[in-house]
Amino acid sequence: MSLIATLLFCVYLTFLKQTLQLSCSSEPNCRCYFYRGMLIADCNSLNLTHSPRFYLNIRWILLYNNRLTEIPTDMPQEIVKLDISDNNIRNPKKVVLSRYRHLQWLNIGYNCLWAGHREWPSRFFENLKKLDTLLMNDKCFEIPDSRLKEMKYSNGSFYGLSSLRHIEMNGLGGHNFVDAFEKNNSVEVLVLSIQSGRCFLKSIENDTFYVFKQLKKLTLLNCEIKYIEKGAFRHLYNLVYLDVSENRDLTLSVLPNITYDLQYTKIHTFTANSLHCKNGLSLILRISHIEYLRNTLLRELSLGDNRIGIIEHRLTEYLPKSLTYINIKNNPLIYGEYIFEGDFLSNLERLDSDRTNKETFHELGCNYNSNSCNKEKEITVEETEYKESPPFNFYQLPPKLKSLSIANQKIFLPLIDNAYGFRSKNSLKHLHVQGNLIYDIQYFSGLWRLEYVDLSNNFCFNITKQSFRNMSNLLFLNLSRNLLGKELKRQSAEHVFDHLHGLKVLDLSYNWINLLYKDVFVSMSNIEHLNLSNNEIGSVTFDLSAALKLRSIDLSSNKIVMLDSKAMDFLDALREKQLSIQMSNNPLQCTCQSLKFLKWMKASLNKHFVGRDDYTCTFTDGKKIELAPLRPDNYFFRASMYVIYNNYSHNNHYFTGHNHSYIICNNV
Repeated sequence: MSLIATLLFCVYLTFLKQTLQLSCSSEPNCRCYFYRGMLIADCNSLNLTHSPRFYLNIRWILLYNNRLTEIPTDMPQEIVKLDISDNNIRNPKKVVLSRYRHLQWLNIGYNCLWAGHREWPSRFFENLKKLDTLLMNDKCFEIPDSRLKEMKYSNGSFYGLSSLRHIEMNGLGGHNFVDAFEKNNSVEVLVLSIQSGRCFLKSIENDTFYVFKQLKKLTLLNCEIKYIEKGAFRHLYNLVYLDVSENRDLTLSVLPNITYDLQYTKIHTFTANSLHCKNGLSLILRISHIEYLRNTLLRELSLGDNRIGIIEHRLTEYLPKSLTYINIKNNPLIYGEYIFEGDFLSNLERLDSDRTNKETFHELGCNYNSNSCNKEKEITVEETEYKESPPFNFYQLPPKLKSLSIANQKIFLPLIDNAYGFRSKNSLKHLHVQGNLIYDIQYFSGLWRLEYVDLSNNFCFNITKQSFRNMSNLLFLNLSRNLLGKELKRQSAEHVFDHLHGLKVLDLSYNWINLLYKDVFVSMSNIEHLNLSNNEIGSVTFDLSAALKLRSIDLSSNKIVMLDSKAMDFLDALREKQLSIQMSNNPLQCTCQSLKFLKWMKASLNKHFVGRDDYTCTFTDGKKIELAPLRPDNYFFRASMYVIYNNYSHNNHYFTGHNHSYIICNNV
């Protein structure tokens, strides 16, 4: 070890010793450590009913998830960060909080701050001039919803917070933010969300947020909003982020009001997921819903889970060219002309239109208890069940699109040769089409940049040497949970993967494979991970000797009883790194015929069998044992006997003795 290395090691040991011996409070279970030059006292989740005494040099105190009933009175007055959330603090005292004038970050949420109050006290935080972040979202379920809807912030509730930039709070029925905050406040981030506290806002009107001139990020998540007035966001000139998701009484009909206002802001991200009735009729996303967005510099648009069935023709022309991401997940989209209009989104890099929820495609009817629910029938059940694409079409992808997800949409591609393609002017690298009905993987032109493809769970039973002809840059291919077993054992399978010279990961699990053609992988010289698990493979007949970069192969949950000499030679090829083999849950046999394989598996130096000692093998009489006791260097092996069975048994092939059992194999 060099002198410099020795000195550095000594410094590290000194620092470690000081850290381990560090003390910061009267509570021995509190952890004390430095972070960014501040000494932190971490006393969270200790079931404390009273705050411990802290050393005066502490600047950050964590007391969340305890049983405190009041704000501690004797903490160091110089603290800058305090977290006393998730306790049982009721009726917090203004005079106590005023002691900590240097606070910059305060979390007093998840207590029961509103117990006994209908209004938040006026000027409660006025002495905290340096406070930058305030988290006071409360979830006191002792207060009934009917009462919470009547509560409000009193005039001047947040006066004095001249440095406040970020606040998370309850949205109350009597939302009088204009009176509660000073006109020259510095708030840039406002979060009103059921995830950060209970929220009941009913409606958003022109003057609701008028006082927040500096506001940049506004979250109104699941606040039971029933109406948003046109002009409600128009005065928020600095707004870059708006989330109005999970207010299902709004429906898509609120979008014109919101998008009209956004053209007067600096909006970059607009999220409006789950606005439509959860079990309502599928709708058409119309130009009138979003037309004003073309006057913005919007980068991210999210309209997921809104039961959108069709996108109106030419709608993409009204979206801003600045868009880089669109999310329309969990919508029952069906085939429409909008599929061919991607060239208008010239800067789009990612499009997510997959379905990740468990809902069926059947329409359950509109929730007529909601006054704002659109009762107009626009798309029928029959139209949304399957989406069949017409033949001989070339799809125009946005030229900069790198990631496309259309998973679980029940898209049906029929068996038509050379029917589909993408115009060559595209940048697509990631394609997720799992969970559809692609029975036949044909030749798709224009996808030469692809690096990642997921075609799993498509009921696919046919692939040919043309299927991946245009995907020479592919690195990851998932074909799991299909029906390719019959196709891959034919001689024609020899060339199926010929064009995938750079492929590193191939997943063929759950494909009903019982036999693979011997040369099916011969062209895959760069393959690193091969998954053949959960099939019906009885023997390894395929050649892997050319796969010198192979790092792992998963053969688990098949029907392999042993590997023959040729298969062992395939796996014994000298590789760049140790090969990891998974063979669990196979019916391995403990017989004289499998002895060579068992010995090879146990003694192998350039291979690692994952969980090998937990593998089991079966004797001819049906009894099973774990392979852990296998010892290829045992002296009995030299006498043509092998230790592999630990329970008492006796037949022609093995006997017990000295707490072990032995198979007798002659001329081994």
